Amino acid sequence: GTALRAWQQTLGPDVSYSPGYHRADSLARAGYYGGLVHPGDVLPHRDVATVDANAMYPSTMRSGGVPAGWSVPVRRFDPVRPGIYLVDVDVPANQPFTFIPYRDPTGTLAWPTGTFPTVLTSIEILAARARGITVNVQSGVVWARLDHPFDAYVDLIEAMRAEGGALSVVGKIMGNGLYGKFGTRPEQGEWAVSDLRPGPDWWPASDIPGELIGLWNRFVTIKAPYLLPHWAAWVTAGARLALLAACEAIGAEAVIYTDTDSVTAPRALIDAAASRGALTIGTGFGQWKLEATWHSYRVFAPKVYRGVTMTGRRVRKAK
Repeated sequence: GTALRAWQQTLGPDVSYSPGYHRADSLARAGYYGGLVHPGDVLPHRDVATVDANAMYPSTMRSGGVPAGWSVPVRRFDPVRPGIYLVDVDVPANQPFTFIPYRDPTGTLAWPTGTFPTVLTSIEILAARARGITVNVQSGVVWARLDHPFDAYVDLIEAMRAEGGALSVVGKIMGNGLYGKFGTRPEQGEWAVSDLRPGPDWWPASDIPGELIGLWNRFVTIKAPYLLPHWAAWVTAGARLALLAACEAIGAEAVIYTDTDSVTAPRALIDAAASRGALTIGTGFGQWKLEATWHSYRVFAPKVYRGVTMTGRRVRKAK
């Protein structure tokens, strides 16, 4: 909550935001997917590099804004107002880099080709159609306007990061700790330790007799002005599109692996993209930095890879 309170201090005295109606919140939560973690190629590679975006989420919050004001349901795509839509998409099998999210009935997230239903923000729909992906809108919700309530906050965070040392660490935490707060689920679990049942809505933590005696839990529904899931959906969608732009600058068909705010690809292609200015290398928010150069590299699955850097360091990562 510290990042949330700090951000609120940067708003004007007459500025406030409140949650939308139930339909808008439900659709927004369905369209809140998080980062694009995508193994494009599981073969072994040599002479590759990884570039990482500086403060991907804070920079997206500053540049992309968020939907604000009144919200209304719609039956067709609104090209003017920001919105979130239930759609049917058809992603061609030859799409060089798939970025359209799909969550199956078990909750597993994928980035497939083919025809499937999903929930997309309007910026994703425009990006998809621009790349030859068919998107048919079934229904949606649009908001009155696009606001930029994070500019002052992100400017402060960027200044802290530039100071270095402890302030830089605090700035990083404050920058990454805000957007997810808006996507908090309203249903929360609470726990209590007591010899006696704390109340009629509390239940034993375990159904097994004699286990976890004295530990109780219950579920409550919170109501708070920061429950703005359409903001979380919009910011994360913007970050995925920023990652897509970097992949296309490098050469989407050659990308080996992406992980939320980083791209791994042949080093020659990354160098070429940087040389012609298609990939901006620098220290500013939203710019890219060289994270690693690899003598050998192989990704096996999302968050699972190994390699040997050009300095001879062996790396094995798995989450």
